[in-house]
Amino acid sequence: MENRLKTDLEDLIRRGVVAFYGYQEVLPDVLSSKEAGRVKVLPGDISGVQMSDADVCFLDREALRALAVKFPMRPRYVLARLALRPGWFWGLPGLLRRLLIGQMTFRGTATMRMGERSQYWLVIQKTAEHQSGPAFLSEKVGVQGLLDHLRREKVNYVVLKFYEKLPELHREGGDLDILVADEDEAKVREFIREHPGTIGIDIFSAVSPGREGIPHFPPPLARRILQSAVSGPAGSRIPGPKEAFLSFAYHVLYHEGFRAGIPSTLPGAEVDPDPKNDYLGALRRMAEELGIGVALNLEGLDEYLSAEGWRPMRDTLAILAERNEWVRRRFFSAQPMKEVGLGVFVLRQSPDGTDRMDSLLELIQKDKFLIIRSKKLDEAERERAARHLRGGNWAEKKDLNRNGAFLPVAVAAVLDLHFPYSGGGRAPGGYSRLRALKEKLRKRFDAGEASLVHSTDNTAEAWDYIEVCFPEETEDIRGEVDRLTRDLRLPLRERTMLYFRALPYLLKRTIFRARSAIVRYLEKK
Repeated sequence: MENRLKTDLEDLIRRGVVAFYGYQEVLPDVLSSKEAGRVKVLPGDISGVQMSDADVCFLDREALRALAVKFPMRPRYVLARLALRPGWFWGLPGLLRRLLIGQMTFRGTATMRMGERSQYWLVIQKTAEHQSGPAFLSEKVGVQGLLDHLRREKVNYVVLKFYEKLPELHREGGDLDILVADEDEAKVREFIREHPGTIGIDIFSAVSPGREGIPHFPPPLARRILQSAVSGPAGSRIPGPKEAFLSFAYHVLYHEGFRAGIPSTLPGAEVDPDPKNDYLGALRRMAEELGIGVALNLEGLDEYLSAEGWRPMRDTLAILAERNEWVRRRFFSAQPMKEVGLGVFVLRQSPDGTDRMDSLLELIQKDKFLIIRSKKLDEAERERAARHLRGGNWAEKKDLNRNGAFLPVAVAAVLDLHFPYSGGGRAPGGYSRLRALKEKLRKRFDAGEASLVHSTDNTAEAWDYIEVCFPEETEDIRGEVDRLTRDLRLPLRERTMLYFRALPYLLKRTIFRARSAIVRYLEKK
């Protein structure tokens, strides 16, 4: 391992958050000189490895399976124990696959001393931009010192919740959660980096993706929270009363779910009887102070947030459902909407300003899709689409939307008239012509920092997008789609060609299903 990398790794171990999963021995000597941060040792519980907030994550024994499934998303470095372990049976193929697709890179080996003994670890680093976990502040500076610094620097931020006792934290071992404007995030992190310690500060950007690959709040809501800021305890900035309730309820529902200990009306709901915070008491107090009459259960709160325009769009909920059992059961466990091959393509603004709408429509028609509606968005429509579609998140990384780049500029609602033969249950492998078309369009148009083409994944999402982009024509479009899909028939020659085109996707689908079966098996073990 090169010297610069070794120094960076050792510095992170001494000053950052370190987590050991599956490890059952004496800790390495390097931790005896730890200056800041925390050490977590979970010898038997590896359930939280994927969402670990550590800077450096050590995997041993059964935790080595995480190299295949539930790979830690946030740590800068992942170290895998080089020893005879059954976990390598599953971990090694997963590691090789991730290396082949460029998801991570091998950085050498690290030797960890434990007195007279040595351990050897494989050092792995993600190739994607590192998503920092919580920062840890010096006890000498303290929360009051941080708040004073943010005020002096005129940082645009709010303390999101549990701020009543500031500068004291709401409970022993608790963290301080702050939402900060994208342009000020670096200032906050730099100050804490210069004053490291053990006080946990969770920093959420108003725009940049976070733990789930999406922002903590949809950017329009995050901006609303920041704009509502009022003075709080200890010279802090906190959300206005209404935004405090809405943002707290949002966190409880879509981030915590059943873990929050809030009652649920879903049949068989297993609510955590011992949540880490008194979420229910806090919600009740805020609702009473605001005079809000809302049922204090998960479903009642969700209906209230929906009425206030704070429920995420379906595409965002689908991402949240991967980590939130309540979201999955609430929105995705019922009989799904019938698939009819309906999709919406969104063209994003090219950084050079080139108008690609005509080329997009030409390629869609060439692939024998029916364009039901299409239009270039005016200024008001662009703002509406950017706010409501894709969770309001159009910046895969910082500064991506400078000068309006990669924001939505045009949309096309399309219908696959081949769907009954290619995606309606009769085609091999669940072949999706809509997905194939999206890949083709991206290969044609993408050449920069992000894709210029976004699309829905299913009919239910497509209707959500149509209601946003064509609000006055939605009912007419429903009638057209019903009429077009009622009794479709294709000539034998077209059906035969369709099946031949599906063969590559059949292979991909078979591989995907096999991998999914392995993942489900490993998750149960």
